[in-house]
Amino acid sequence: NMEFKDYTIGGSWLKSDEGLTSREPYEAWNVGVARAFSEWELSASYGQSSIGALNADGDVWSISAAKRFSPNLKGAVAYTDDSLDVMAGNRSSQRIVFEITLSGELYRSR
Repeated sequence: NMEFKDYTIGGSWLKSDEGLTSREPYEAWNVGVARAFSEWELSASYGQSSIGALNADGDVWSISAAKRFSPNLKGAVAYTDDSLDVMAGNRSSQRIVFEITLSGELYRSR
């Protein structure tokens, strides 16, 4: 990742034979960007994968917004759209995800 004053960009790439040299490899990559706006962070990402052993290819993209409500509480919402092409046809899904992150400090006794 590369971090700047108000935004971060990054990505990853993975290739693995999962310890089985007789299989076609699994390969995946993704890229994303996140931007801070006052108390909010907005982000977007896109990625693709290829599962050689299953002869399947897929992609996924998402957008999200997160806000820190206190030093120990953060909330986020994301929309994700993904698809997977397999021999039986194309499978896809869309979903909205809500996340609450609590830090360990929240329950520390005083």
